[in-house]
Amino acid sequence: MKISKLQQFLPEFVYGGIDGSVTTFAVVAGAAGVGLESSVVIILGFANLIADGFSMSVGSYLSNKSELHHYENIIAWKVRK
Repeated sequence: MKISKLQQFLPEFVYGGIDGSVTTFAVVAGAAGVGLESSVVIILGFANLIADGFSMSVGSYLSNKSELHHYENIIAWKVRK
């Protein structure tokens, strides 16, 4: 059975969406709570979205790369045995 690209990455989209929503809400609520101007709150929200998206994508890339490297090391070790 072939898995489509959407099905393959759906768990990461869901996880990233939930995490991004929660952290962005926390930043925006905190900024609004201290009485900052609306424009500052919006700028902080967008900055958080961009930083959170970048952080999660780099983390996912490095995690997948490490998993692949570990798998390749196990295969190479079994071949040498």
